[in-house]
Amino acid sequence: MESIAGPSTVSFQGPSTTAATRKKRAYRYMHEKPSERGDVLDERIDEFAERIREHYDLSEPGDPSSTTDDITVVGRIIQGDNAGEDSSQLADGAIALESSRALTNGARVSLRFDLNLKIRGCP
Repeated sequence: MESIAGPSTVSFQGPSTTAATRKKRAYRYMHEKPSERGDVLDERIDEFAERIREHYDLSEPGDPSSTTDDITVVGRIIQGDNAGEDSSQLADGAIALESSRALTNGARVSLRFDLNLKIRGCP
């Protein structure tokens, strides 16, 4: 006669499941909604903007879509809307700077670099 297995003795050993620690690990990469991903990115951009502002003693970051003056903008570099099919080469308007929704309403601005710009230490 075969013995039948008894109750499981497996116990959970991992991070604490309290509400505070769950909130700290709130960013989920699986089954996430695009709005949740955008909120996390915006929070990080806002946090970096505050750190940069404090470190360099700057005024509030500006909105690049509403002025042509020299301003400080904090955001993430993304592939621009007019990047085209072949993304192996950069062209005018191929990359853009996107700021957070809180700072600039999520404005995207094309980045254009000087033809004499040299980036060193990159492949």
